[in-house]
Amino acid sequence: MNDTTKNTTRYNAGRFHIAVVMDYLCEDTSIESITVSSICQNAKISRTVFYRLFEDKYEVANWFMSQAINPGISERGRTLTWSEGIIVTLSGCELLKNLMCGAWKSPGYHAMKETGIRKCRDNLTETVVSMKGVELTEELRLQIDFYAHSESYVVRNWIADRDHCSIEEIAHLLETCVPPTLHDLLAVPIDPQPMQKLTWATLVMLSS
Repeated sequence: MNDTTKNTTRYNAGRFHIAVVMDYLCEDTSIESITVSSICQNAKISRTVFYRLFEDKYEVANWFMSQAINPGISERGRTLTWSEGIIVTLSGCELLKNLMCGAWKSPGYHAMKETGIRKCRDNLTETVVSMKGVELTEELRLQIDFYAHSESYVVRNWIADRDHCSIEEIAHLLETCVPPTLHDLLAVPIDPQPMQKLTWATLVMLSS
């Protein structure tokens, strides 16, 4: 392992460590009430180290979302079916459910709720237009926007419910809510690949 690879691995490990600590803190405290000092104290790191890895505490949740949730969204219609993509997304949410739930409750443009909706909308649009070669009509644009908001709402409620139904059950229910035209466009992946639920091991590989 060369020095560059070692530094990258150490950098990613540091980010994951902070995300895990924030997940622990979010079990009893809102993200707004959590301070960088408390994160550093529990993570046993300095503020200098924290700010070397993240701009602020909100970036922690958005970074984890990009690692854990976006793969399931971006691969729908490309390598995964709707149901498979939703399962990958939800399996990522389950890894740090306290952090995810807390982040979704945060207000503002850069909060995870709004960021997640934009990411979902942008990824689906790119797949439809760039990968499928379909013109983005006003009807299709509305269907994508509707589904992006709907999925965010359902996933947020699902991770907040400690006695929720299984990943497979909620994935099936969510797929039934996809507007027909949008669903049919991405129902058959361009390059089908075996689905893999996200685990800490696969997340480390994705971020390395």
